[in-house]
Amino acid sequence: MSSSHPYSGDDKFPFIGLFGNYVLAIFIVLCGLMGFVVWNSFSEMDRQSAANEQHIVNVHVRAEADKVSKALWTALAWDDAVVNLGQRFNPDWALDNVGHYLYDIQRFAYGFVISPDGKLVFAVKQGRKEAVDVGQNVAIFATPLIEKLRAEERAMMQSRAKSFATLTLPPPVLGQTYVRLNGNAFLVTAILVTGDKNSRPPVDGRHAIVVTFKKVDLGYFQTLVDAGTLSQLEVRQNCSNLKIDRNCVEVPSEVARPAFALSWSRDGGPNWLSGQLIFVIALMLLVLVGLSAIFIVRGRAIHRRYLDNREQITFMAFHDSLTQLPNGTLAFDRLGRMIAALQREPKWIAVHALDLDLFKTVNDTYGHAVGDELLRTVADRLRTLCRSTDTISRLGGDEFLILQTIDTPAQAATLAHRIVREMSRTFDLSSGAVRISCSIGTVTTNEATADAALLVRQADAALYTAKAEGGSGVTFFDEKLDRTMRWRKTMENDLRDAILHGRVGVVYQEIIDQSGTCVSIEALSRWDHPAGRDIPPEEFIRIAEESHQAFDLGKLLLERIAEDSQKFEDIRICINVSPSQLRSPRFEECLIEFITTRFSPRCSYELEITESALLSESSDVEAILRRLRDVGYTIALDDFGTGFSSLTHIKSVAFDRVKIDRAFVRDIGSDPRARAVVEAIVRLGHDLGIETVAEGVEDETVFALLREIGVPLLQGYILGRPVPGSKIVALLGARNGSASQSPLSV
Repeated sequence: MSSSHPYSGDDKFPFIGLFGNYVLAIFIVLCGLMGFVVWNSFSEMDRQSAANEQHIVNVHVRAEADKVSKALWTALAWDDAVVNLGQRFNPDWALDNVGHYLYDIQRFAYGFVISPDGKLVFAVKQGRKEAVDVGQNVAIFATPLIEKLRAEERAMMQSRAKSFATLTLPPPVLGQTYVRLNGNAFLVTAILVTGDKNSRPPVDGRHAIVVTFKKVDLGYFQTLVDAGTLSQLEVRQNCSNLKIDRNCVEVPSEVARPAFALSWSRDGGPNWLSGQLIFVIALMLLVLVGLSAIFIVRGRAIHRRYLDNREQITFMAFHDSLTQLPNGTLAFDRLGRMIAALQREPKWIAVHALDLDLFKTVNDTYGHAVGDELLRTVADRLRTLCRSTDTISRLGGDEFLILQTIDTPAQAATLAHRIVREMSRTFDLSSGAVRISCSIGTVTTNEATADAALLVRQADAALYTAKAEGGSGVTFFDEKLDRTMRWRKTMENDLRDAILHGRVGVVYQEIIDQSGTCVSIEALSRWDHPAGRDIPPEEFIRIAEESHQAFDLGKLLLERIAEDSQKFEDIRICINVSPSQLRSPRFEECLIEFITTRFSPRCSYELEITESALLSESSDVEAILRRLRDVGYTIALDDFGTGFSSLTHIKSVAFDRVKIDRAFVRDIGSDPRARAVVEAIVRLGHDLGIETVAEGVEDETVFALLREIGVPLLQGYILGRPVPGSKIVALLGARNGSASQSPLSV
């Protein structure tokens, strides 16, 4: 007989099956819950990463807009802009500064000038002047922005008197927006032209407004593309046709629809992590522990990517890509923070403006690749010379800015002189050893109310003085330099006014031959300064060169010569041309226009240039001289013998005449070497068929020695002082009449 246990066989442990089912169900539920938690976590990380990328793009869009506004404010924050754009509109000034200059530095697609009474008075497209009625079709897109600026202008003028009394630099009044125009997106920037802190507000309280349109394309976001974190960056009109709209940033405009949108893709796509979960969940059903490990590893990788992306793009937005030094934006931000810190702790701040001497020579001689290598090496050397708490910034080209917080101004002097000394040491580059030097302008302050932009301008002014004194030195900004800056600014404004009202004139000095006959006259500029001060031509011509007035000054002098040439008969008129004028296509066109349409055909015309005009880009200058010879000018080399390679220039350029520098002429009676140089130049000119002129003949001894040597042509005060054009005709008649009867004598 058999008996059966109630729990034997399949029914032996019935709870086992039930328990197993429950366990399996619970395990599946737990795995599902854990899978959901994991999937949701990864999805959230995807969203966070996308949100971070959107934030980075938004920050970069704002940073690019800030660069444009700062460039516009820097270019127009001076009194000349107020005068020439608002008080007395000057289209030539507007073309040079709003058209050419702003296009060169920012490549604006459009630029407009709105007069104080609200009229569009000037328009440019890609640096070229446009008709106002044509520009009106584009400028109308900036109307809402202009209306906002006018409202801010009225509010500003109510408190301007107080701010002017404290001599503070008025804050910029500007606005920006994005618009869509002809299927393209543009950044529109509008700024009130308010001048610097010395500018008084207009009586009616209204200023001119400058409006620029900058095209928004991939070139606009080049630094974001170069970062390499976001691939396939694209500027779109909208994101409605994107499958994944979270990888897109829409930029608003003044109207309901967005101006444009930036879209991008990430490595593996935006749902890369979520896609991996199919494998992860299957693996989790087999090995729960393995899933946890994968979660941790993947989570850390995503977090590292998030941090790397943010740090990389932030670094590139505020650092120079060549030297990895902070750029100007970061330097100005740190300078502002350093000034603010003076309120908490009394310290000194030093701002050093540094410029490399002879860098252009290295660049031209060895090429840009070696120039870039030199800049990186200079940056490395500066890092070793400065403290870790100092800020070393590259502003562009070969210009650097160094910021220090120090205990005494003497520490600034110590660093500046150490840098100058160390920069004169040899740089070992891949192409060989290179030697350069540097110049530094330094300003120090302990005032918590100091203005960062003003400190940088003062350091630049000191740097300019250091370079003018020969370079390879340090100049500190002081009260004397401040007075010099103010005097120079006054001279620039006075000269600009003199050119505008025609108060710069021309006098003429005779050049005679051995018989006493006047064969040519040299046109010399004279400035009738309203204060009665005697300003030498070389001084105000240098001011004109450095303040970008050389073209206007040269054109005015050509007009004076053209008027006087109608009175002359059969005489060569010598015209001095500066290096910057010679390299200017506009001035070349001006010279060609005058000799073909304005100058008297009864005279001939000669251009006098110095060797400094040939020292850089000499092949271009030689081509310009050939073109000018083709239209009828003869060419003279002035101050011969003082340049770096006179004989090379004599060989490569077909000169008609050379003028022996007055330094040799002056010492001919006391220095045998000076006489030997003069004799050699005369023989060289004779052998090459080039006329030679001795300039600066000031006394009878020198005059007699030059005649004895046989210098063909002579010029100097002892032979004739410069006189106005109204008197030169009579002098020419008297001299040439007497020369035919008796030999030259003094």
